[in-house]
Amino acid sequence: MLGDPPIVLDATLTPDFLAELTRCASADGVEIAAVEAPCPRGRGRTPRLATADRDERRAAVMAATATLELAAEVGADKVILKLGALDAPGEWAELVRAHARGQSIADAVEHAQRRRATRSPQAFDWARFALDPLIKLAAGRGLILALVNRARWPEIPDSAELELLLSELRGAPLAPWFDAAAAHAREVLGFGAATEWLATFGKSASGAWLTDACGLLGGLPWGQGETATSSTVTALGSGVLPVVHCASGACI
Repeated sequence: MLGDPPIVLDATLTPDFLAELTRCASADGVEIAAVEAPCPRGRGRTPRLATADRDERRAAVMAATATLELAAEVGADKVILKLGALDAPGEWAELVRAHARGQSIADAVEHAQRRRATRSPQAFDWARFALDPLIKLAAGRGLILALVNRARWPEIPDSAELELLLSELRGAPLAPWFDAAAAHAREVLGFGAATEWLATFGKSASGAWLTDACGLLGGLPWGQGETATSSTVTALGSGVLPVVHCASGACI
């Protein structure tokens, strides 16, 4: 038996495992509350929704569309989306290496934040363009598109872009989704406190990955790292779906 609490299908599932898991869930009467796109996992690198590359965006929209169809089929009402990232090859890895060596990264973080701000209009346009066809599909199937916060500074959307998306697309089936480990990683490197995200979006979030982290090591069981606090849970609204989500040894 899988048990009574609802489960979430994430983007690591292979087609065979997904088929068996959904079969067992159906047989045991276990609710599937959300699906992370793309599900099942494809081969090779996951295409980005938010990108200037038309072919990559088309492939990503097709994969996300298939995930929305899966969600509707299994009775989930939320689809968790990672939109993509601005091109900044090697820059995140450089920051992480410098941090690991104990070097001061304050100037590099400030520089990255300035660069990110100047490219925000581009990131916002890519996000809007990527979401347009999915919003229509989600609305027609009674699904919520949950936009998850990300750890790395080039990733889309950042907090300002998320706030603008939710404002400009008010009434669309969009909601934030909180990734505790990702927020912790940003805080560790100096890109802003997790409490800032929670203060802005916590009560309106549709769900949360309750994944713990220690420094930049994520994927830890909740309560086994530096992230799990009562204030984190309190900052989330009563309607937020809390999801224990672990991947041992995962570097953020």
